[in-house]
Amino acid sequence: MNASDILNTVDVRVVPLVIPEWNNLEVCIRSHDGHARAIIEAEYAKTPRPTTLTATIACLSLSDEAGNPLFEYTPANVQLLAKKSGVALDRILIAASDLNSLTPQAIEDEKETLPEITP
Repeated sequence: MNASDILNTVDVRVVPLVIPEWNNLEVCIRSHDGHARAIIEAEYAKTPRPTTLTATIACLSLSDEAGNPLFEYTPANVQLLAKKSGVALDRILIAASDLNSLTPQAIEDEKETLPEITP
């Protein structure tokens, strides 16, 4: 095994999810890469329940069938998604949380293992 073996492994998983609130639209939820996970952890670290966390997770999780993100992660896109049905966003949050082992406890556990960084 070498670095190429790891870097060339396709490890993005995609699962379908039907959103009744969006006229039964079937969307795809993707597994997060390290960058997306870091964004979510940073948002959660600001406050245990930031008002846009659900929309942030939706922005980072919605994808096409191949796992390509549908939205670029920007504050503007997060705000646009935050205006969508809260129930629909909760469905995405639950599916993304299941797919990515993304729970408040998992985030807290991960934060506890990180070294403290001082400027």
